[in-house]
Amino acid sequence: MKNKIAHLLLASMVMLSPLMVPKTQATEATWTGAGLGTDWDTVTNWTPNVVPTNIATFPGTVVETTVVTIGNSSIEQIQFTSGATANQFSLNVNVGSTLNMNGAGITNNTGLAQFFTANGTVNFNNVTTAGTNTQITINNTGTLKFNDTSSIGSLTITQNDGSLVFNQTSNTGYTRNIAGAGTVTKSNTGTLTLSGTSIYLGNTSIDDGALINNGNIQNSPVIVSSRGTYGGVGSSGPLVNNGTVSPGGSEGSIGTLTVNGNYIQGASGSLNIEIAEGGVLDLLQITGIATLAGTLNISAIGNILSSMSTYTFLTAAGGFGGTNFTTFNLPAGLKFVISPLTNSIELITQGTNFASLSSTGNAGIIAQYIDAIVANGTASADLNTALTALSNAAEEGTTALANALNQISPAPYREIGTLAFEQTNSVRQSAAAQQQHIFDNVVMNRLSMDNVPSQQLSSFKYLLKDRMLRAGTPPLNFVPQNTRASKKGAGKFGAFSLTEGTLPVRKSVQVGNSSVWVEPYGQSQRKTNSSPLVGTKANTFGTTIGGDTLVAPNTYLGVLGSIMNSHFDWKQNRGHGDITGYYGGLYGLWLSKTGAYIDGQVILGGTHNKSRRNINFQTINRKAREHHNGLSATTDVEMGYLWEHDNTLVQPFFNFEYVAAHENSFREKGAGSLNIHRGKKTSHFSRTELGPIVSHFFCVGETLVYPALKLSWVQKRPLGNKGKKVTFNFTDQAFGTTVNGDNRIRNLFSPGLSITGQFKNGVYIMGNVNAETGSGERLGQVMFNVGYNF
Repeated sequence: MKNKIAHLLLASMVMLSPLMVPKTQATEATWTGAGLGTDWDTVTNWTPNVVPTNIATFPGTVVETTVVTIGNSSIEQIQFTSGATANQFSLNVNVGSTLNMNGAGITNNTGLAQFFTANGTVNFNNVTTAGTNTQITINNTGTLKFNDTSSIGSLTITQNDGSLVFNQTSNTGYTRNIAGAGTVTKSNTGTLTLSGTSIYLGNTSIDDGALINNGNIQNSPVIVSSRGTYGGVGSSGPLVNNGTVSPGGSEGSIGTLTVNGNYIQGASGSLNIEIAEGGVLDLLQITGIATLAGTLNISAIGNILSSMSTYTFLTAAGGFGGTNFTTFNLPAGLKFVISPLTNSIELITQGTNFASLSSTGNAGIIAQYIDAIVANGTASADLNTALTALSNAAEEGTTALANALNQISPAPYREIGTLAFEQTNSVRQSAAAQQQHIFDNVVMNRLSMDNVPSQQLSSFKYLLKDRMLRAGTPPLNFVPQNTRASKKGAGKFGAFSLTEGTLPVRKSVQVGNSSVWVEPYGQSQRKTNSSPLVGTKANTFGTTIGGDTLVAPNTYLGVLGSIMNSHFDWKQNRGHGDITGYYGGLYGLWLSKTGAYIDGQVILGGTHNKSRRNINFQTINRKAREHHNGLSATTDVEMGYLWEHDNTLVQPFFNFEYVAAHENSFREKGAGSLNIHRGKKTSHFSRTELGPIVSHFFCVGETLVYPALKLSWVQKRPLGNKGKKVTFNFTDQAFGTTVNGDNRIRNLFSPGLSITGQFKNGVYIMGNVNAETGSGERLGQVMFNVGYNF
């Protein structure tokens, strides 16, 4: 009996097993409709008898039109195979239920329409697509939602009071029409572009991301929330903007956005308008009343900074609601007026406000000057051409504008005064070399030196001929002997008796108290840029001649004349010029018997200066030429002390020089309205030098040779305020401004090396190489002095 019951139970379970398989166990199935009703969740409606979760196939072999009702389900793909007739299947999502499509979405291979009805919620998730020839009707309890990066495909949507939500993070477009009375919501960060002619009546809400309307949704009121953006070239119903409205759509796209009805912009709303060259701009066209608040953002495509034009960017056929924008963001540097009219608002541009773009340094000063000329209404047509080029530079950025403004700036003319100072100092250096030679002669006449070979005595005696020392010591009496000189008095100054063994070598060539000399001179100087000021490269060549004589015990006085030419180039291709100077002066030296000394100079000169300044930016390429005369004066004083030991001299010294360089006024030619007039000016400088000179004396045959090494610190300092600046005006303007020159204090290390050969016939030759380096400057000097003592 028990065995029979067991067999009966087993047979029953086998018969009922298809109805007892859990639907989650299957992934793919094909619809047969063989079960009870049309329920998606009835396993007997599928073959195999499972509810699919991966691919649900609706074949063309089903003869009758089938309505499938769907509860809460998830599916990767629904596919309609070939052979099915139009509208053969209608899939209805029940009220309160959700169908999630998570994979490939809908694939329709029939070439005919297949219907879905959303009474509940249909979600397209991940990368799903609605496919082709799919029609979805959204009833009043239903929602159709596209999430993530899903695609709308060529879906046909009918809005029967339902909700259509575009919640993608990706950008997508929809070209079909949306009909019905339901609503459309744009959420999440993606951009949705609508280009069809839709007739749905519900609101279009933009909660996040952007909706670009390039079609027609003119029956739908549009509400833009604070995180949403609405734009395009289409039309809509009334528009409430608490976010961003941007006619034309994407950045750089110009167009007209039409509002059929009223436009209300709240305090958090922004209207973005783009203006391109040639007067083309975005337009917000309103058929009703415009009530405005919030922000107006105007941006430029290309250069509108130089234009003086009127742009209409908003029209309202019904007029305005009595308010206006509260915040204005316009292209930096644009001078403008916002002018509300009865039915429109205009932007009137008035050129570029250069000072708002470049406000520091000389570029800022030039910007303010140009703005003042424009405001004064005295800008010529030629200057306006230059201002257009400046505006083009401003479009490239503040750096390009600053560079262009600095091209206009005459600040490089400050360097003419500085170069005149350097040229005057070159003359002083020539005289200083001769002063050092006099000093060395006097010192050598006082030195006692050991072990002079006795065989040279006769020639020394012949050369000296019992003449007085240049320093005014008494005639020497020579007592021939072959003994070493005693150390008595060695290293001291003053009168002392000399024997053959103590005869100074210098006496062998001393032939008088006067000298004449000539000195060719060469100098190369490099000053680095000091942004935004440009440096210079200058090469100076000249010749100085002079003569000096003993005028009192221990005191010499000399005169000199010099001609110098300095060719310079402003760096960064800013131009070049020449300074030719003619100089004359006095120099003197006094040396005490204790070794202390003082010398000085007074040098006056006249200069002829000429230059060509390049002005290059954008389409401007001009050469401004000028020439003018100048005067210069320098005086200096040097103090030092001599210490001698074993024919080696150590000479610590301190030198202070003052230079005044005056320039006459000039007017440029060749640069049109950018020519400048610069008034007369005087620049003042000081030069301080401190260091030692070490020299050593020895004899080569009958020639006295003494090399010397100098190591010093040099400071060059501009003095006063007026000389540090350049005051000017454009030649066609009645007023001007002042820019700053390169006024750096330069601390330099200055090594120098010289070698002098004194011949027995009174001729001497001296070569000198000197350098200065540091604080943005490098300078090299070469001097060659030929003289004759008599």
